[in-house]
Amino acid sequence: MSKILVVDDSKFQRRAIVSEIQKLGHETMEAVNGESALELLAQESFDAMITDLHMPIMTGFELLKEIQSKGIQIKSVVLSADIQKEVVNEVKDLGARGFLSKPVDSKQLKEILESIL
Repeated sequence: MSKILVVDDSKFQRRAIVSEIQKLGHETMEAVNGESALELLAQESFDAMITDLHMPIMTGFELLKEIQSKGIQIKSVVLSADIQKEVVNEVKDLGARGFLSKPVDSKQLKEILESIL
């Protein structure tokens, strides 16, 4: 069982993702934005993180940049409705190992988690 951090400002989205991850047998924790995710990353150890991009206070882009600059080792997957090629390339340059489009498809979520864990 892996421990996965889910970062999204939408409570509905977080719950949907958490539910799917837990069905796969993994443990989860939740953060409402990048800033709260960084606080959790400083206190806890995670095997992977799934983050939204567009959030208040600290975006997913900013979160990925902070993770990279601090040398935090975590397998990151980005979840967003913004699937432009430039966006996908930018998050991969920031260390994201995968990209999922909203709404989350449970089969794609399972496949990407299996590939990175």
